[in-house]
Amino acid sequence: MAATSAARGERTRARLLDAAVRLIVEQGWGEVTTRRVAARAGVPQGTVHYHFATVGDLRIEAALDALARARVTVDGADPSTAVLLTETLLAATREDRLRGELSALMRQWHAGEEDVVTAAVLAATLHSLVLHRLVDPGTPATPPQGALRRLARPDAGGGSAGG
Repeated sequence: MAATSAARGERTRARLLDAAVRLIVEQGWGEVTTRRVAARAGVPQGTVHYHFATVGDLRIEAALDALARARVTVDGADPSTAVLLTETLLAATREDRLRGELSALMRQWHAGEEDVVTAAVLAATLHSLVLHRLVDPGTPATPPQGALRRLARPDAGGGSAGG
């Protein structure tokens, strides 16, 4: 019976995390409340507090767990991931724990890259393009490498503002 109870608890916890992620994407970080998560997950409100000490802990765990499993691609295959990342980045500017844990996750994303700054610039560019496509679906879903190369070469006519 203990294994069944533990498995049920893990499924409930997973439902709470999923509900929190969906609410972050749909309504924004600050709109994720214990009451809303419980309602979305279909559980009593006290269940949220059984699994998470605070709603802040729930938000952080939900966002980091989902982002650790996700990939943001320029073709916008999963636009909710771009929204989740944006909401999480903004929240990280205000929450120390989230900032530290998100920084660690981002370092994992760039691990093994020869040039971490270049990897971060490319990632930021991709994220920005995905967000542009969310606002304007007519934005082309083409990889940015060619455009970035042109911008990096002033002699190619695409990079200098004063020329």
